[in-house]
Amino acid sequence: MRNILQNVLRLLLQPLFPMSRRNTTLRDGEIVSKLFLSHVFAGIVVLFGVLSGQKAVVNEVFFGKWTVIILCICVGILAALSLLISSCRQRQDVHITAEDEDPSINLQLVFLWGFGLAILIYLSTNVAIYIQCAIDRPDDLPHSIFLLLVTVLYILFTVCQVVLLTYNKRSILKPTIQFHFSIVCILAVNFALWYSSTMHTLFATGNKTTGIQNRSCYHSSEIQKRLGRKLSLILLPPQMEFYILASTLLISLWLNSKQYGTSETTHGESVINEHYLREPRAQSSTGVNGKHVLAVILGVVINIPIVISVVLLDFAYEWQNTNVITSFDVSETLSSILSFIILCVSYHKIGSNSVITIRTMLLRDYILILSSTGEIAFLMVGLLESITGSTVSAATLVNRICGMLEIFLQTHLLISTNRQIGQEFRSGSSFISSCAMILVVSNLTYWLLDSYNKYYITSYRYIHYKDLNVVNLLIPLVTFYRFFSAMAAYSMYKRYKPN
Repeated sequence: MRNILQNVLRLLLQPLFPMSRRNTTLRDGEIVSKLFLSHVFAGIVVLFGVLSGQKAVVNEVFFGKWTVIILCICVGILAALSLLISSCRQRQDVHITAEDEDPSINLQLVFLWGFGLAILIYLSTNVAIYIQCAIDRPDDLPHSIFLLLVTVLYILFTVCQVVLLTYNKRSILKPTIQFHFSIVCILAVNFALWYSSTMHTLFATGNKTTGIQNRSCYHSSEIQKRLGRKLSLILLPPQMEFYILASTLLISLWLNSKQYGTSETTHGESVINEHYLREPRAQSSTGVNGKHVLAVILGVVINIPIVISVVLLDFAYEWQNTNVITSFDVSETLSSILSFIILCVSYHKIGSNSVITIRTMLLRDYILILSSTGEIAFLMVGLLESITGSTVSAATLVNRICGMLEIFLQTHLLISTNRQIGQEFRSGSSFISSCAMILVVSNLTYWLLDSYNKYYITSYRYIHYKDLNVVNLLIPLVTFYRFFSAMAAYSMYKRYKPN
């Protein structure tokens, strides 16, 4: 079957893309995969945009959308299993060395497992609800069984992805047509699930014509009333994070496959570079762990006022409380100023040494640049609203200016340190690694708060701004930026941490 597919693709594409016979299979696979992925993304945008906008209006649209999702998930499961089996067969061929891999890969996998666990808990709750509905409502049995099947497929797809990415975190797989198409299918399914959820949140929420939801016992279930509604507020945000992080690791696996066949040269160069850079590090000082613990404590202390302000707004006051919002703005401003100082000192410390370029930009760096534009755009909205006097707090103007300066410098520093290593890396630098750990704590704190509270802050902070959907579309980029900047800061910490 595989040979037939290769021959068909070769016959179809050879007149359009003439190339040498030796590389025909590989290049055809890349061309078709990229073309297929772009077309699938376009189809998903239109299909789920229309279906989600009309969701819950008629039963046919409801079942039609979930039928498409079932087909997508089935394709994703088959692709993930196919790629996992293929990787098991060739796992012993080539591996990424510890020197060449992203230092934050283990931390990213920890978060992937955490996000996956959150999804499984949420889906398991839905399984219990649909089973109860199937028992209590025999007249609605087909609907309950249908959604139960969807939920089980969700669980299988999540587990397959986690196992696949964990098993191949250091693997360089052979770039075959099967490899490319499997990754393309998984990426398309991830995008479909994420986009479907986003469109439902934007357009279907609040739809007064509830249709199928009124007929279903899901919302009237005791499990949903007492447990599901509370869990959904906590467990829904990790779903978006899971699909984006899993897709990022899949694209990294795709990019790593380009090293297949050249691993010996790459490995030899990396060993030479690593030997040159690490040779003096045997003389590292002791007591570094204490400094890093102190850095973590300092990072927590810097962000405690922000956390307290959000907790007060969530549980003690209404979100319209001007004093607490002002306190939140002042806390964010102080945190941005302190982070800006830490960034400037680290930048000067690294730049004062001669610099050696040892690696190209990672996929994470490109995501960091893209998401930072969303962060800047989000802050710019607050800046313009503050200038026009449409914000609840006058401190929002200073907060946004300091935030934009921090984002710009932090993005530049994290990308630069990923590509270039100063001489202090050779012997380790407890100061730079401690600064990096403070940035990790700060960014993770912002990421956690952004995942759950930005919508409410946005809704009540801008008095006259009506089109909140525009701002809400930027919130995923804001969340992604904080998460991936934390991963980049952790890589910086691992590189400069003395042994």
